[in-house]
Amino acid sequence: MTTLAPLYEVAGEARAIYEKLMDLDLDDQAIQDTLEAETDMVPKVQSYGFVIRNMEALESAVNAEAERLATRARIIANRREALKKRLLDAMVYSGIQKVEHPQFTISVQKNPPSVDVFDERQIPAEYMTDPKPPEPKPNKPLIKKAIQDGFEVPGAKLVQGVGLRIR
Repeated sequence: MTTLAPLYEVAGEARAIYEKLMDLDLDDQAIQDTLEAETDMVPKVQSYGFVIRNMEALESAVNAEAERLATRARIIANRREALKKRLLDAMVYSGIQKVEHPQFTISVQKNPPSVDVFDERQIPAEYMTDPKPPEPKPNKPLIKKAIQDGFEVPGAKLVQGVGLRIR
């Protein structure tokens, strides 16, 4: 066997050896030691572990950079809005309605009318909207507890999966 073999081949070979060892009725430690000595599975698993760790580090770095850039974008947007407000105030104060340039035109214009609700309690009921209630959804922690306590919950069951931990 070579460490360049794909994982599925190495895993298949290790599984075949494992099944033969199980037929010999050996203890778990003897099976583990033989698998490590006879297959390339352990080095292959270790190689995958290093790649996964590197990807986790890269993911963290990318997420940190994305957060930094998002913060920077918010700062730039706030500065842009402050500049626009300052320019609008200055143009209104000085009475200038329009400034033209070959690349852009800046003008003061009226926005469409909007409603300012200054006291919501005074608004008559016919002008209020009814909020849409949230859609019902299964309460998984409650269902889990009920099943663990011995109750049957139609449409739900406990499942036990497996996961990979790299510490």
